[in-house]
Amino acid sequence: MKAIISEVNKLRVTYNKEIKNLNNETLKKLSKDIRKNKILNNLKCSQYLLDDIECMIVDNSLNLNKTKLHINASECNFIFSIFNAPYTPSLGVEAFYFEKIQVDEVLHKYQTNVLPILIKEASKGFFSAHTVALFPENHISGEQLIGDKIFYFVNKFALRHANTTQKILKKMVTSSSFNKLKAISYQEIESAVVYWVWLHEYHHQTQGFLPIPKYLKLKSIKILAGLEELRVDLGSMLLCVESYSTMGNMSEFVFQFILSERLLRYGTDGVQFNINGSENPSYDALSSYMFFNYLIENNGISIQNNKIHLNDNLINVLKELLQKIYAIEALISTKSETEVKEELLNFSHKLLCSKNEKLISANIYYKYLRHTIL
Repeated sequence: MKAIISEVNKLRVTYNKEIKNLNNETLKKLSKDIRKNKILNNLKCSQYLLDDIECMIVDNSLNLNKTKLHINASECNFIFSIFNAPYTPSLGVEAFYFEKIQVDEVLHKYQTNVLPILIKEASKGFFSAHTVALFPENHISGEQLIGDKIFYFVNKFALRHANTTQKILKKMVTSSSFNKLKAISYQEIESAVVYWVWLHEYHHQTQGFLPIPKYLKLKSIKILAGLEELRVDLGSMLLCVESYSTMGNMSEFVFQFILSERLLRYGTDGVQFNINGSENPSYDALSSYMFFNYLIENNGISIQNNKIHLNDNLINVLKELLQKIYAIEALISTKSETEVKEELLNFSHKLLCSKNEKLISANIYYKYLRHTIL
């Protein structure tokens, strides 16, 4: 396993800069290097990738049909492919081994093609702390088709919660808030992550009026990607609230877990800084900014002695926000995609701009969190 990953890492050194501007000459060289590599050439997945590379050269295309068919097969536990993802620039020629996670039966009623996994070994492109999932459109083919598997790296999500979110919970929330998440074990964190990512993708794909992948292009710009992340987590949280009869104690636990990640962590660690020191928030961080501003302005949360407090009105505020998003998406029945996109953009910008000068804005509070926690 380690020997295979080591060989892939060698290919990364040679090809990852060229992947961004891929041409037939580069593909021919890559194919030749894989074929002459005794370790890689013997792998089944390598043969699929080599067949795809040959087709790309002949057809002058970027299709990975055989590779993706293999990845979508139930017996697959090793992925070897070529990636080009704008939000994950470290990815290029990459590979990883994984272990599938057993999913609680209660989740199977929510149909999705998500696959929660544990990463066992991976090439260096997957080392980044922010690389926690692999989407079909991350391959150089750049497309997500219905049924394509979506991989969530549960152990990486869990580490982020343990290393960042738990620090925020200990120092920056009131004693009566997020009570289900305090003093939890690492295994409990992983269990919560499985529920979260499963329900997250269920809402992306099947809920609302603009599901993904059908409307992926409409929602692909950063601010709308942030609104989409907020939408699906709102839906997941409210589903948990309504599912005590089937989920039992997991319902409140998972509700608080999703809330802690979307409200507390992304706005804290999802921001990078440009050379001049200005903030460059990820789409996930933008979703946190929108979320925080709406909750504080509508009495869903409050700040008490510099700490976040969950108010009794929180659930109602979550429902109101989700309904506002759905109301805009529903306009697709009478308006064009361009018009609906403009409505969503206007709504997102309003969420990002705090309107009440007496209340602390998300931008200022998350700076405070970063200074205190990171």
